[in-house]
Amino acid sequence: MKLVNVAFQMVMLRSGMVRPTFNEWVSATRTVGVGLLIAFGLHTVAEVRYIPSASMAPTLQVGDR
Repeated sequence: MKLVNVAFQMVMLRSGMVRPTFNEWVSATRTVGVGLLIAFGLHTVAEVRYIPSASMAPTLQVGDR
């Protein structure tokens, strides 16, 4: 039932019939902030690396990507 209520509120917000409250803005801002922190944290901790296959080993040189 709560999911239906949330969906109804989202429709009402998008249609402009109801203005978002301060608490909704705070919640949305917090959600976006936490998402960005997680994204940047994962990017920092787990860098993307290119690992060549064994078939490329004979032709690899220093600095190849």
